[in-house]
Amino acid sequence: FPVLGNFIQQASTKHPEMVLPWLDISTGPLTRFLPGMLAGLMLSESHTNVREKIEGWINTGTRLSDIAWYLRFADPFQLEWLSNVLQKGIQAEDTHTICNCVDAAVRQFDKNPNHLIEQVLLPAIEAMAELNDTGWLETALVPWLRAPILLALKQDQAIRVLDSLVPYPTLNNNSEYVTAAIAENWPDSVLEFLTQRMEYRSAAQKLERYEAIPSHPYQLPEHLAKSPTNFINAAKNWYQIDGARYRFEGAELIARAFPEIPDELFVELKPLAKTDPCFVLDTLSAFDGHETVYPLVQEVIANSSGDKKIMRAAHHTLHESGVVSGEFGYVKLYKERKNLIEPWLDHENKAVQDFAEHHLADLESSILNETKRAEASIAARKLSFGEEIESDDESED
Repeated sequence: FPVLGNFIQQASTKHPEMVLPWLDISTGPLTRFLPGMLAGLMLSESHTNVREKIEGWINTGTRLSDIAWYLRFADPFQLEWLSNVLQKGIQAEDTHTICNCVDAAVRQFDKNPNHLIEQVLLPAIEAMAELNDTGWLETALVPWLRAPILLALKQDQAIRVLDSLVPYPTLNNNSEYVTAAIAENWPDSVLEFLTQRMEYRSAAQKLERYEAIPSHPYQLPEHLAKSPTNFINAAKNWYQIDGARYRFEGAELIARAFPEIPDELFVELKPLAKTDPCFVLDTLSAFDGHETVYPLVQEVIANSSGDKKIMRAAHHTLHESGVVSGEFGYVKLYKERKNLIEPWLDHENKAVQDFAEHHLADLESSILNETKRAEASIAARKLSFGEEIESDDESED
């Protein structure tokens, strides 16, 4: 009820004598408007009495959640009150109060940047972690997206926040916003954090619905891309920990960070084409067969000595595709890929030549099959609408 809440705040400022008696009422529907009453009364001529009332509640551990909620927008802001409310809330294991304190710290940080991180944010988050409660992340009201309080974290402080997130089941929405904000300044710490999550999942037994790496990250990839060397080193660790899921987690995160393979990523992956070819191919599989993967796949094949397992993996990597549209979309795609592979027939390496020969034959077969499928689909659609099928029916140009 924002309109009613605003009315109560204004009434509390202009007519404190009408509102003050309500402060002693601990039950009833008006108690939910206590934060608004406090905000108005603290601006009224009765602010001294209200201050004493609030401090009394804090000392006795009552109305803590409401006081923390009021402090979200309190002006003037009282850091000492918020810090004391938090300590009382932690002692009582009152997660609602602790979450409101986190909210207040986030919202007040711009105007009051001193001490909120050490006195409120970090102890609150760590207290919630000890209580195995993730409520501070699950409310839609806290503005976590690039929150200034997160961008101001020092590295040791950022690590403390990340440590509390290791058991958190997913890194989507608010949890990803928190992680991404930290990654803006400390990408290497976030990469280490993701490795810890992989190890946590690997060590846990019967851990359900746990995503070590975010499945649909919004901001995180672009910040991790700042450190390609450490990114690839971390990805190698992820591959060793859980190679079966790597293609759908770590490789996807790399592909989102680098939609195409830039020179700095190519430089990191090229030496691994010889020493760790399966890792390279699994990483490249997330790029949906983009033309920039072909030089690296060729490098893998040239160093494979014709290994059949690597050849199969290379074939699957080049067969990946993203969204394809149109009846003859795949026909067009396969013809474009033929043009990329045909020069390999003249490569000096025999393994590359053999791979190109077999892969081109597979592409030719796919083109033929897709053409027939598309033509049959068009013919069936025409029949369903009663259209005449001519002998020189529509086909791809």
